[in-house]
Amino acid sequence: MPDFSELNGLIKTLALEAVAADMPANLEYGTVNSVSPLIIQTDQRRTYTHEFLIVPAHLRDIEVETEITLPTDAATHTHDITPAPDENEETPEDTQEYEASEETHEHTVTGMVRFTIPFGLKVGDRVALLRKQGGCDYFILGVIP
Repeated sequence: MPDFSELNGLIKTLALEAVAADMPANLEYGTVNSVSPLIIQTDQRRTYTHEFLIVPAHLRDIEVETEITLPTDAATHTHDITPAPDENEETPEDTQEYEASEETHEHTVTGMVRFTIPFGLKVGDRVALLRKQGGCDYFILGVIP
């Protein structure tokens, strides 16, 4: 009787390769263990560092710079006011008169502000990872609520 164990092993290997060829990607789930540097541990207890992880823009912190204009709170204080010169009268600069005006009013403050919107991954986040069959990089699909 011929020994078919070697042929049987070859058929099993070919069958597994055919199944793997039909699945061009592998979906895994993991947990963020560290953010800087990024480390994710999968359910299969494998750990992947930032070198093997592709983080899309929607999972990164976003830095924004914008101009804002805000009114101050109303306050009572004084301002020195230079009187407008009379059209027919010339006043030398060193003899200009000043008067103080005290009233309650607001000022407007305008300036550039830079801030961060925290969309980044956090320690403990559960994530879905997609790996191309035969590849070693994992694309982070998103955070699982």
